[in-house]
Amino acid sequence: ELVVTYYDFRNDTGEGGELTDHWAVTCPADCAQEASWGHELRLTRRSFDMLDAPVAVGHFLGDYMGLVVAGEVAHPVFGIAEAPDRTSLYTRRIRLGGGAGKVAALP
Repeated sequence: ELVVTYYDFRNDTGEGGELTDHWAVTCPADCAQEASWGHELRLTRRSFDMLDAPVAVGHFLGDYMGLVVAGEVAHPVFGIAEAPDRTSLYTRRIRLGGGAGKVAALP
């Protein structure tokens, strides 16, 4: 199963800042077919302001992001800007199977 994670601005209201969320989408097989892709999973609990991220030749959330799959669970690691010039790393557990991933917060 293929898992793709990405940042997206779809919840940005345009009322100041640059509201951002981190998302995942899964594909169990034949990913060339659009119908094979599962629904999108929002990994952030609330949108964050990308403009709060530290600036290093652009707004920078960190280079420690990644994704690992162990059995039927994917664990993405991603950065969230929590305050001006402060980024924290988070993870979520994505249960895989049949393109219908489910997200559960880690304890």
